[in-house]
Amino acid sequence: MITYTEIPSTPTTTVWNDVLNLKNMVSNPVTDLFKPQYTITGNKIDFRGQLYIPLDLVAVPQDVTQSNSYLYLASAVTDETRMSVVSNANNNNGTPQARFCTPNVVTDANLPLLATPQQGDIVFNDVPAYRRYATGLGGILTISRTFLTVRICGINTVFNSGGNLGVGCIAIFSPFSYEYDGSGSAPSGNDPQGLVISRVTAGQQVVDYVSANDNIPFTIPNGISPLNGVPNVSAFDINAHNIVSLGGFIVNLNGLNGFLN
Repeated sequence: MITYTEIPSTPTTTVWNDVLNLKNMVSNPVTDLFKPQYTITGNKIDFRGQLYIPLDLVAVPQDVTQSNSYLYLASAVTDETRMSVVSNANNNNGTPQARFCTPNVVTDANLPLLATPQQGDIVFNDVPAYRRYATGLGGILTISRTFLTVRICGINTVFNSGGNLGVGCIAIFSPFSYEYDGSGSAPSGNDPQGLVISRVTAGQQVVDYVSANDNIPFTIPNGISPLNGVPNVSAFDINAHNIVSLGGFIVNLNGLNGFLN
């Protein structure tokens, strides 16, 4: 029987450490509230926070200084200067479909050795990611979605950047990375998840899922501004299957955990 005297009167304190070398994250009191972090308990590692995929706006890298830093930026181009290409990831049309979350896997790993898997990579499949964009017209907000693979690269990882293994680095793999086999040939088969992954073209009229009528037949009306009746159109191209169109996407790390050995 447990008595009250056996229950600790002071709760234990969990020590959270920052994920390192995320070059688009500016440290300030605001970003400290949601920046990616990890904690280790025994041989288990837990993650929390929001991982922002670096965004490029007309060849100008964009920093994350607050939770809505990317909200009004009309782009989904991945900022390649803040990341490293995973050279041996599966590719589509010659573009490897994965990136390390650091510009230099040799000197700027995301995790110290203590937090690096010892026996194999920790892999999280089908992790949801989203990109929010507000046009500023009547408070219209458009949301794009995709599903990524997030990999914590261990000391035995096979993934590299320019021949240098990404030990202790976090890598993200786009849907193209497993839909294509590396030769660039298109996949054959059915993938219902693909119906959820966003693909839009600048200037095309958006669809209004919020006002959709779930009857017979199911219809999705075109998005019309409630202010002036003018159709809302996509502000930029995006193919959320493709790694190069994931700039500004946000990955929620809360609840992801794995074992270090």
